[in-house]
Amino acid sequence: MWSTCVDLITIMRHENSLESTELNEEMTTRPTLDGSLSSLSEADRKSYLLRQMLLYSFVAGVAAEIWESLAPLFGIPLLVMAVMWCFADAREQERPIGRVWGILLMLGFAIVFPAFVFRTHGWAGFKVLLKSIVFFGLVICGVSIASLIRHVLFS
Repeated sequence: MWSTCVDLITIMRHENSLESTELNEEMTTRPTLDGSLSSLSEADRKSYLLRQMLLYSFVAGVAAEIWESLAPLFGIPLLVMAVMWCFADAREQERPIGRVWGILLMLGFAIVFPAFVFRTHGWAGFKVLLKSIVFFGLVICGVSIASLIRHVLFS
């Protein structure tokens, strides 16, 4: 009886994995109408997240000027989007990362990010690090420009 239950569970797992594979293939070929990221390739998902981070940096710059006491909290969504980018990048490089890397990235992004890049890209990680430094410079410029515009227009 015990072996019959184990066999049944094994068959069910195999069928579920086949269904999930078919479902994943279907989701990648058919775009969704709700605007979710499930139908995007990893490269498209990464570029989408980068655009969202730049847009959010402008919004956060204005919001930080309006609600100065909450300004430190406006960095949390940028951190979450950056970690989401890391997960998408790791999947694109076919070197997926687990929850531990996600937690480490959330707790100490500035220190853990270079280790993540070299783990997923090898020596080509230098190029990715330089691009990310330039990108985060743009994010900081976006916050500064939005803050300046808000200060000039609404003061």
